[in-house]
Amino acid sequence: MYKEVAIDPACLADFSYYGLIKTEFGFEKGRYISAVIKRWAREAYPFVKMSDMTTVRKKSVTNFLHKLVKSRSHELFCLAKSRRGIQQIEAWEDWWIKQSEVLAYPVTISARGYAGTIDHMAIINGNDSWKIKPTVQVERDPIKIIDIIEPLLRLGTRLQIVDQYFSFSSNNTLVELIQRLSLVDASIGSIHLVTSIKTANAEAVYDEYKSIMPAGLHLKVTEIPEKYIHDRYFITEIGALKAGHGWKPGSRLGSPSDKLSVNISSVDELATIKQGLEDAYNNGTAIDIFEITKS
Repeated sequence: MYKEVAIDPACLADFSYYGLIKTEFGFEKGRYISAVIKRWAREAYPFVKMSDMTTVRKKSVTNFLHKLVKSRSHELFCLAKSRRGIQQIEAWEDWWIKQSEVLAYPVTISARGYAGTIDHMAIINGNDSWKIKPTVQVERDPIKIIDIIEPLLRLGTRLQIVDQYFSFSSNNTLVELIQRLSLVDASIGSIHLVTSIKTANAEAVYDEYKSIMPAGLHLKVTEIPEKYIHDRYFITEIGALKAGHGWKPGSRLGSPSDKLSVNISSVDELATIKQGLEDAYNNGTAIDIFEITKS
């Protein structure tokens, strides 16, 4: 449900694209701009200066670009680990072509008509590649479940799984998740599982995952009281997904419960979850039962 979006810096010559960037990207929107921030901002600047925007609008855009040039990170931008090896030495379109050869972008925005791109009018007209559905239904299958969170694995660095019935032991979704980290060159460096399912021998259970864990991955398992947190979450610092059912596979019943309904979680909701976990730690009802960093 999260998307990396490539945006042609030449688009900033049109104020409508600036409005799009300011309103349709970030944690709760499900989209991040994929770019080398400082280089992207510098390349956009002359297009803005030569545009026919009003002075006030031009000032707004150039101020935004000036802040980007001074920033190492920005809440609307996120460059996946797998993309960082390609430096933007040449023009943006050359960088974009090289990036697309490694991994195609789900959507690229440009007003210059490059093949495979969409413009502002296409977005207004409801282009499917741009849309972020409010809810996505997913088969309760480990591969399909991890498919939906894979963009978070590419973009985030810390993953927290909050699911009262997501067991540490014999969990095929957790197996698929850990294996996927290496397959997609994920940037996730730590996994924190928060569950209500008791684990009899965590050290022995760890052996189920040890051989497939990438070196340096930090894993922690915390037990909380049953029914303390109802909904189920995959949470990273750049986005979070919520499901009503658990993230573990389920038996097929030929009914709507065969599907997992997933949606983007809000910042406010996650603040409540975070506070709840802090409270559980403080009153002794959240207990860390296992923690290790794979050597």
